[in-house]
Amino acid sequence: MTEPASDVFLSYAHADDEVPVGAAKGWVTTLADELQKVLRRKLGGAGARVFMDHQLAANEGLTASLRTSLRDSRTLVLVMSPGYQRSQWCQWELARFLEEEAARKSRDGVFVVETDPTERGGWPRTLQELVPIRFWEREFEERAPRLLGFPAPKPDEDSRYWRNVNELAHLIAERLTASATPAAAPRPPVWLAECTEDLLEERETVAAALRQQGYEVIPAAPYPRDGAVPYLEALRRDLDRAVLLVQLFGRREGHRPAWGETSFVALQAAEAAAAAAARGVALCQWRARDIDPTLASPAYRELLLGPRVVAGRIEELRQEILLRLTHASSTAAQALAPSRADQRSAESSASSSSSPPQELFVYVNADPVDRDLALRIQDSLSEMGVSSALAPAPSLEVTPEETRRAQQDQLETADAVVLVYGHAPLTWVHSQFAFARRTLAQQRRRVLTALVDGPPPEKQDLGLRGPGILALSCRSGFDSGMLGAFVQGLRSEAAHG
Repeated sequence: MTEPASDVFLSYAHADDEVPVGAAKGWVTTLADELQKVLRRKLGGAGARVFMDHQLAANEGLTASLRTSLRDSRTLVLVMSPGYQRSQWCQWELARFLEEEAARKSRDGVFVVETDPTERGGWPRTLQELVPIRFWEREFEERAPRLLGFPAPKPDEDSRYWRNVNELAHLIAERLTASATPAAAPRPPVWLAECTEDLLEERETVAAALRQQGYEVIPAAPYPRDGAVPYLEALRRDLDRAVLLVQLFGRREGHRPAWGETSFVALQAAEAAAAAAARGVALCQWRARDIDPTLASPAYRELLLGPRVVAGRIEELRQEILLRLTHASSTAAQALAPSRADQRSAESSASSSSSPPQELFVYVNADPVDRDLALRIQDSLSEMGVSSALAPAPSLEVTPEETRRAQQDQLETADAVVLVYGHAPLTWVHSQFAFARRTLAQQRRRVLTALVDGPPPEKQDLGLRGPGILALSCRSGFDSGMLGAFVQGLRSEAAHG
């Protein structure tokens, strides 16, 4: 009796599923079981059928039935490892077959799980541009990589193993449901620079967030390292077609090419800055808040302290990127509006009843020690066509109750609040946020708040999170671009009620 076609065909090497001492089952079998559970939650009903090719794992060859199972599967998951690359059946027949299948499926249904660092050149040719989900990690000072979830995954929801299982299930579920829903318009690519090994996890966190929003992440494969010309050509091709440029800086500058004196990190930074200036696209650069630039070489210190570099948490960068992309999409849609209007007749245009954009009013609340930064924020808002009011400074001529009453009046009419955290005490920021919440709760309105985390760079984290709160990390210098993304989000929310 012929088995029904599987939703997920999982291909792996036998060595990757051997049962470790003390474990109930092998690593791949555990992954397949957990993947199936998450797919049930994401898809509902019976979820998805995951098929493990035990015959191939045991090197029994690619039989006709397995050919049929592989061809009829809706998605392929390849557990890429040194053992997988050395497996005899993969060297020729399966590699050739996978290339044909990947081309037929447009590679959208092929997913690579990497359990150990592998040389991309040893992958089947058609799969070399796929971005793997990396299930291994290596600390910066360690030489040997560690397999996530080995010998058995721990029940910790914040562990990288479970985040990767969820990411893989999300991508598979999207693919399985794609045929049942109208295809969404493809979103443009985002350039996410290659990084040093200590930042691989952070880079993958950002890439996963982008992929879940439907954006293509480039480069999909490492740039060629065999010469300056092919490297720069490939890099510039990606920079020329990306809608947003993102680069992460680690603790060290990283390797230099055999053909030059400038590191790969610095090369990418220089080319990205040139492309951003020439094309008018945004360039987001980030480093971890605990990196001390004074310990770096003079050249790398200059990169770490660049005007675009934001020091903060990776979650803040992720949020900024998605806001910038929302802003870019809205701007592109507005740019298309005149061409649509030109297609209408003058009579239709005259009779149309389009309403003008809603005027926004923002309340800027800052302690007197941060008044200079607050005035810069007001200037930026004004340039964006947004009205604003600055919180009144304490005065001997005005009682605290009168000041509080004036604040409450402004809050009740504001569309959003910008709360400035610079030199002010942490307790002051928390008390002002709580006051805004209490005031607007009486009107059954939520507080739409931008927390501008300005200089100085070394201070305590605010610890405010939640819906309607946008953290703008500006400790290395105020960037009006991030505020622009916040304003665009307000306009979008106002337009949709």
